[in-house]
Amino acid sequence: NGNCNEAMNFYKSVLGGKLEIKTFADVQGEVDEAQKDKVMHARLLFDEMEIMASDSMRGQEAINGTSVALSLEYEDLEESERVFKELSANGKIILPFEKAFWGAKFGMFTDKFGIQWMVHCEMN
Repeated sequence: NGNCNEAMNFYKSVLGGKLEIKTFADVQGEVDEAQKDKVMHARLLFDEMEIMASDSMRGQEAINGTSVALSLEYEDLEESERVFKELSANGKIILPFEKAFWGAKFGMFTDKFGIQWMVHCEMN
């Protein structure tokens, strides 16, 4: 709904990597004023992962739901704790990042953009 650029830059600030963003004007050339600066295609490449996103199309509203959650797997406990803390800031913690019954550390949250995340770190 118009905040894709902000969201993807936030994810890059936490996860690192390379971010590519193309607006509707970049891709389609001449578009109406309301659409020109909105993101048509964003791609964040980090580690061996990729997240792609876009703003909603004109006349369509993006509705966040519970049908999808992004899951991050870490081997480094300190890094997993940092990512959980930073991505969940100003969001809603669903399950605190703590030791789970299977021996790993695990937590779930919805970030400030309404996206659900799971962070998992094996405890060896």
